[in-house]
Amino acid sequence: QELRLYETKYLRVDAAKVLAEAMVCTTCLKRLELYVYFLPENVCAVLVEALKRNRSLEELELNIIGGTSLSKFLRALRNHPNLRSLSLHVNTMSEQAMEDLRGWICREDCRLHDLEIYGGSDFSRLSRSIGGKVFESRSIQRLSVARSKDLEELGMCAAFPNLSSLSLRSNKICDLSPLEAILCKEDCKIQELDLRWNRISHDSIMKFAAKIPL
Repeated sequence: QELRLYETKYLRVDAAKVLAEAMVCTTCLKRLELYVYFLPENVCAVLVEALKRNRSLEELELNIIGGTSLSKFLRALRNHPNLRSLSLHVNTMSEQAMEDLRGWICREDCRLHDLEIYGGSDFSRLSRSIGGKVFESRSIQRLSVARSKDLEELGMCAAFPNLSSLSLRSNKICDLSPLEAILCKEDCKIQELDLRWNRISHDSIMKFAAKIPL
């Protein structure tokens, strides 16, 4: 049910065809983790076509370091009938990839519930308004933002009105005050908050807990 391909520096086309056949022919593959440093165009085309035809995947970690393939993968995935979880946390996304992701998760028929993304500029670019149109994604319920440079960016969480779980692991957070405005809103639906692997003092935690409604 799970397949992991880690630290693959170069995926050859013959290996890609074997992987593509598995994605298309099997109905038991539920989770795929793919870390590739570079995808040649012919290899990318094989995998993109396989994702278009796949119907079984529910969780996908897609981390392509280098190249311009990510946008093609996102476009192939947006009509997937069963995909619920997508992790892109190792990617630094191009403007085209960001536009494709934004367009996908803003659709009313988007089925994606869980999204993991690199912090900093990627999160800001994802949730900003475009051409005066306010960004909003009602499908995303669980959001993970890793290595964010500035917690002020988390005001962007308003773009996810149905968010029930927020993970902020590994962000070097010291000051929790930017989170208070988010969690104290009457319409806030967040029930789970992950703050592991930060730099939060005991005093900061106690002050934060005292202000947050339980």
